[in-house]
Amino acid sequence: MQPEDKLRRFLEADDLLSDRVRFAVMVYLSIRGRTRFKALEERLCLTPGNLSSHLEKLESAGYVKTRRLMFDARGRLVIITPIGLAALAESLSRLKDILAEEPRREEEVS
Repeated sequence: MQPEDKLRRFLEADDLLSDRVRFAVMVYLSIRGRTRFKALEERLCLTPGNLSSHLEKLESAGYVKTRRLMFDARGRLVIITPIGLAALAESLSRLKDILAEEPRREEEVS
């Protein structure tokens, strides 16, 4: 299988995590477990609207959940779920398998 085909297969396996922003959100949350919306926005250099849009998709899939902060009515806490951790682990495992495969040799250009 050609490298391009492997990459396409990886990207098509999980539409949610094939997006670079959602992938970054999930990796960040897998390290932190939970974080404030504002901190996630700042760390990933995203606008509030952009981050909200991506979080809605991740939350709909059950990968993350958001909670209002009791002491800050405008603040939200973003938490990765066990389903989200499992999906990220699976995605990383597929990527690792692709990277571990024997690279194909490029033909010399004449």
